[in-house]
Amino acid sequence: MLSAVLELDNLCFGGLWTQEGYQRELDSPNSVLLGLFLEDSGQGDLATRKLEDKEKIKENSPPLLSMGCFWEIVDEAHITLLAVHPRYQRQGLGQAMLFALIAEAGWRGLERATLEVRASNQSALSLYQKFGFKIAGRR
Repeated sequence: MLSAVLELDNLCFGGLWTQEGYQRELDSPNSVLLGLFLEDSGQGDLATRKLEDKEKIKENSPPLLSMGCFWEIVDEAHITLLAVHPRYQRQGLGQAMLFALIAEAGWRGLERATLEVRASNQSALSLYQKFGFKIAGRR
């Protein structure tokens, strides 16, 4: 499964994180890494899975369409990553993944979510604004 994660990272970010970096995220109790898969049902159903859940995710799983990660910091979910395979962008998968990340944070009792985004990434900014995120500062 890590190979699919690295492939999606390369497609979306040009190799932002390494295999070791993703493994640390999978091993950390304060990190949540989710994947969005197309189910084999033939109905076009999507399924979100925690990527550390080895019983539900096999190496021959359906394609990884999207992934997202957050760090649990005190009462906050800091979203560190949200990626959608380029072939599947503009189909609502980023929205589905962001919803899944926020839902998981809520189940963990986290009170708010934060993230960083480039000012030039207008599609991401629109998505985050749709979910009620506000600009807290600029670097």
